[in-house]
Amino acid sequence: MVSLVPTTMVYNTDLVSEPPTSWEAYADPANRGELLLAEPSSSPANVAFWALMREEYGDEFLEAVAANEPRWYNSAVPATQGVAAGEGSLGFPGVAAIVAGLQEANAPVDAAAPTPTTGPEIGLGLAAESPCPNAGKLFANYLLSEDGNVYFNEVSDAISPYGEDAQDFSRPTPVPDAEAAEISALLGAP
Repeated sequence: MVSLVPTTMVYNTDLVSEPPTSWEAYADPANRGELLLAEPSSSPANVAFWALMREEYGDEFLEAVAANEPRWYNSAVPATQGVAAGEGSLGFPGVAAIVAGLQEANAPVDAAAPTPTTGPEIGLGLAAESPCPNAGKLFANYLLSEDGNVYFNEVSDAISPYGEDAQDFSRPTPVPDAEAAEISALLGAP
C-alpha cells in the first residue's frame, strides 16, 4: 500500500458557515433536501464507507440520512459539482482532486475530514514488460520507503501508511452483496 485515500465530506462554503465536524451532519434534519450523494453501489469504497457509518452510528443513522431526501448521483464528480454549484450544501464522497479543481475555478467548495473514515487504498504495481524495469523498481523502492511515501502522500493529500493519520483510517473490507443491498435500502438509494 502506498496511499490511503480518506473519504471526506464536501460542503458549499457559501451555504455552510462552519466546516462540519461529524458525519452526523448527513442525518441532521436541518440538512433536509441539501444532500448530494454518490450511490453506495457506484464504488466498493462508497459501500464500505456506509458500512462503517452503519457500524459506528447504527441503522437509525442511515434511516435519518434517507429522511433528509438526498439526491443520488452515479459518482463523486457530479455530486461534488452540484455542491459547488449550490444545488445542495453537503456532498459525498469528497475526492481531493475534484475539490481542488473546482477551487481553482473559484467555486465555493471545500472538504471536511470527520473521523472515523475509510476510502480507497492505493497499491503499487510494476509492469512485467517495462522498457526500463530498473527505473520502475527504483521508483517503487522510493515510494515504499518512509521518506518517499510520506512525501508522496503530502503532495497528493492522501494518508501515508507511515503517518499518524493512518490510525484514523479504517481499512475497507469487502461488503457482502446482501449487506450492500440492506445499506442501500436503509439510505433510500436507487
